[in-house]
Order: sequence, then C-alpha cells, then structure tokens
Amino acid sequence: MAQHFLERFGFEVYLPRIRRYQTRYRRRIKVLRPLFPGYCFTRIELQWHSVRQCPGVIRIVKGGVEEPAHVPDEIIDVIRSRERDGALDLPKPGRPRAPRIGDRVQIVSGLFAGVRAFAPTYRTGTSACCYSCSARSDRCS
Repeated sequence: MAQHFLERFGFEVYLPRIRRYQTRYRRRIKVLRPLFPGYCFTRIELQWHSVRQCPGVIRIVKGGVEEPAHVPDEIIDVIRSRERDGALDLPKPGRPRAPRIGDRVQIVSGLFAGVRAFAPTYRTGTSACCYSCSARSDRCS
C-alpha cells in the first residue's frame, strides 16, 4: 500500500522481491514476497517530511536524530543486478552439507586442531574412523 501511494505522490520507490515456490492444491506456484518485509527504498531529494504523510507509511528509518537513513546507490544497484525477471532467487535455507568421503576438511578442535585432512573413511562394523595425515607435508593418506 505504501509503495502505491509513494509512487502516486511522485517518489521513486524500489521494493526488492524474492521468488519462492509454494505448493497449493497440489500445484507448485510462484509467489513473490518482499525481500525486506515492511520496508521499501525511496529516493528522497528534498521534503522528506512529506513522505510521512503518504498512506501506508508508518515511519521512516532514520540514520541520526532527524535525518533519514541513507542507503548508498551502490547497494541498491547490487540488489537490482541480482534480479531475474523482477525478483531475486535466493538459495533454499537448509543444513550445510556434511563432508563426504574424500572431501578436504580442517579439524577445528581437540588434539588435532588445525590439521588439514581428507574426510574419513569408516571401517565396516566399527564406529571408528581413520584419519591419517602428515602435519609437516599437509598430505593425507
């Protein structure tokens, strides 16, 4: 609503959106959602007080006591450059992938902290895994 009225009052408005897919009635449909729900970017040259009079505008994010926060044009340009067909495609949130056998890893705690290795191979029938690394040459076997 705020975007509509800001544009009608002559302000340049940018509302970045993300593309999500949802299943409704056994169909997968594309849904556009705001990247920052409840916020939009507005270019304000002068008379920023008049923005507060637009229907739908609750408040202006301020960067100081009485000045609106300034977002550099470069940041807006980066967001716009990542849009495809009017929306951003963000990666699915999820758990990070567990290392697979042969992946290069670094041990972060314990006796071998800081040692680089390859992800372990497990011996059948045991709960032990085998790391064999040479700390001097940084090669694993």
